[in-house]
Parts: sequence; C-alpha cells; structure tokens
Amino acid sequence: MNSLLKIRIITHHAVHNHGAVLQLYALEKVLSKYDSDVCALDYQKNYDFLDEDANTKYNISIKSIPYYIGFLRKNGFSKTLFNVKKRGILESFKRDHAMVGEYYSRCKDLDAAFIGSDEVFSIETGLNPFFWGMGVPTDNCFAYAGCFGPTTLRFIQEKHAVEFVKGGIQRFSQISVRDENSRKIIHELSGVLPEQVCDPVILYRFSEEKKQFKRPMQEKYLFVYAYDNNMNDEGEVTSILRYAKENSLKVVTAGFYHKWCDRSVNVDPLELLCWISFAECVVTDTFHGTVMSMIMNTPFATKIRGNRNKLGFLLEEYNCLSREITDFKNLGSVLDTTMSFDEVNRIMTEKQMQGRAYIQTCIDSIG
Repeated sequence: MNSLLKIRIITHHAVHNHGAVLQLYALEKVLSKYDSDVCALDYQKNYDFLDEDANTKYNISIKSIPYYIGFLRKNGFSKTLFNVKKRGILESFKRDHAMVGEYYSRCKDLDAAFIGSDEVFSIETGLNPFFWGMGVPTDNCFAYAGCFGPTTLRFIQEKHAVEFVKGGIQRFSQISVRDENSRKIIHELSGVLPEQVCDPVILYRFSEEKKQFKRPMQEKYLFVYAYDNNMNDEGEVTSILRYAKENSLKVVTAGFYHKWCDRSVNVDPLELLCWISFAECVVTDTFHGTVMSMIMNTPFATKIRGNRNKLGFLLEEYNCLSREITDFKNLGSVLDTTMSFDEVNRIMTEKQMQGRAYIQTCIDSIG
C-alpha cells in the first residue's frame, strides 16, 4: 500500500475571521480526498509596512496590553467580550479539527505545498516570503486561488517589491488565482497567464455538513454578516431595521458584534453556515459572506466597499451583479427581487470541476 502524500497548506490561518478559517477547512477537506495527509503550516507574519500600533495589535505580547485596554475603552465591554470569546471559539475549532501543524521551515518529508486561498499575494502588511513558497522545504509548490486583495501593481512598484513578487511567481510549479485583478498582475509581471479558479468554500460546497444543520431559532430572521467596524452607519442601520420590521424579521448577526441587531451570536464556522442557510436573507459587505450565501442558496444583498477587486469580480462571475447594494435606500428593491439559484448553482458546479481538475494536475505532477 502506498503511503499518504504529505501535503501542507499555507494561508491566513491565524486571523480571527470565520471566512478565512472556513476556506482553510474546505481546502483541507478537498485535498484529503487525494490520498494525502493535510493540514496548514504555521508561520510568523511580517507587518513591516504597517505602523507600530498594528505590530502591537497583531504580534501579541505584554506590549499589547495598552492596545487592548484602549480597545476596551473605545468599544465597550460587550463588544470586547464578544471578540475574546470569538477568538477562543475559532482557536478551539482549529484545534478540534487538527487544522494547523508544524512551523513551515521545519516541516520534514514534505511532498507538496498548496499556497492559498485568500489574500496570500497581498503585500499590504509587509513582505512574507512563505506566501510565495520561499523557504518552504519542497520542490512542489502550487498556488490555489491566490489573491492580491487590495494590492495593485502600482503599490508593488511603490514598495520596491517588483523583483520580490517576480521571484515568488517563479517559485511555483503551477499557479492559479481567484480573481481577474490577481490574474492581470501576475501576467503583467511575468508573462504567465494563470488559471482562474474558485474559492475553496465553493470548491467544497459543504453538502454533507448541510445535511446535519438544524434551524437555530424558530423566528424568521434577516442575517447580517459585516465587519464589526462596518455597517454601523445610521442610514445603513435604519434601512436594514426598517426592512426587517416591514417583513416581520428579527435581525441576527454572527461572527461580528453589532449592538443594534436583535441578536449577536458567537459561533464556529460551521454554525455560521447553519445560521446563513436558514435565514430569509443575508445582508453583507464581505467576500465570504457573499460566498456562504451562494453555497447555502440564501438570497443576499452585498455592499461593496474597498474590496471591489475581489467582491465585484465575484458578483460578475456568478451573474449576481443585481445583488449589489449601491445605496442602502435600494436595499428593499434588491432583497425583494426573487433570486433563482439555478444559474448560480450551474456556474458553481462548473467552477468546482475546473478547480478539482487543476488540483489533480498539481497532484499528478508530484515527483
């Protein structure tokens, strides 16, 4: 009997964001089908392009205490406690599912590394060579659905990082991206035109997990999934609450705390999917909030803020441009428009096939 391939993933596993953890869970599930032992590799991220406050925030130590005292004073006890509990829930979820393994540079007998998905190519925080396979101890480095996020070619040039990114592109045996902006940047810098594949959450689709979901509350509800510093504008809140009242819906948020909602619930990533699957509708301003609504076939309305490179492309790719909220005054017209998921599901199935074919090509190339 052949031994399992030792495959590791490098992605944003340490952020306290349900979408990031969910896409890692999904990619691990998909890769495990290829007779492989899979988990993520650990690393220490570089924040050299951010200010000292950001370094204090993300590199947690005794120096971080003043920052978190300031966070408590600014945001209040309820939001602070919610975020502390959220961190614990996400860390427990990763431990329970054995999602993160050894430190990347000390990994032994590694057959292959898949880098991605999410914004692994973004250099907004600093230059992190392991996101490009540099220092990762294997000859087989593949990028799956890598994304530059807000990083533009101009930003790369301003940070004098062109040669760094070019070197990173050359490190990959095979490379794929998640959106058109990332595809254009790689092509511009290297002449390589990478394949564009779907996010792991769409690749996996969570069909088996969905069979186990049970309705989390009896009342009908509108579900909000937005970063806790967003969607607190008075006009946005008023529009959402008005729509909910007109349609006899409670307003629930999970994953992020919004004091104006009827309920803010702390959940793990699979429980989050459950809440979305039973919602009457979802209002979101995030990439994965939109993706989760799509795979659960829940009608949604999406506000695009500073993430049009990836979120705008996602809506276009799945023929969902009509679900964009251009102004919250048109929230009702978006949500009241019946959403048929036949076309969305057809495209997702097609993208699943493309993504799995790309991964199979990568696996087949391992020497």
